[in-house]
Amino acid sequence: MKLGVMTVCLSSLSLDEACRYLKEQGVQQVEIGLRRQQIYITNSVKCRPPQNRDPLNTEKDACSGYLRRQLELMQPKILVCLGRISAAEIIKPDFKITQEHGQFFEKDGMQMMALYHPAALLRDPGKKPETFEDLKRLQARIREVCVRTELTFA
Repeated sequence: MKLGVMTVCLSSLSLDEACRYLKEQGVQQVEIGLRRQQIYITNSVKCRPPQNRDPLNTEKDACSGYLRRQLELMQPKILVCLGRISAAEIIKPDFKITQEHGQFFEKDGMQMMALYHPAALLRDPGKKPETFEDLKRLQARIREVCVRTELTFA
């Protein structure tokens, strides 16, 4: 089965936790209709850097082959980066998360977008409304691109 969405992040916070956090903070209807089994989550850097600092280029380079191979195997139609670091690594080096979150880019036949990292939402709850709108755009793109991916709402 080919999954429709792949999520890449650099955190112990999962997409599930980010959605749960948004709900707890009063953002309703966070779910976009995907079950956890329909999403593949990986990290672009496989080990957490000390003191949770941004990964060094040598650390990113050491893991890039693994991530590249994961992408080759999964062949996602849509890839979602959680945060600036993964977006700059995967979408484009000069990615500006505050200006470009929620926008779609096409690269290597994949639709790619970035969302604010879940930790950023914890630090700045003011980003919640933007993130909700980004999730709605993601849901619409999934409906458009992943025609065999069933969206279900509990």
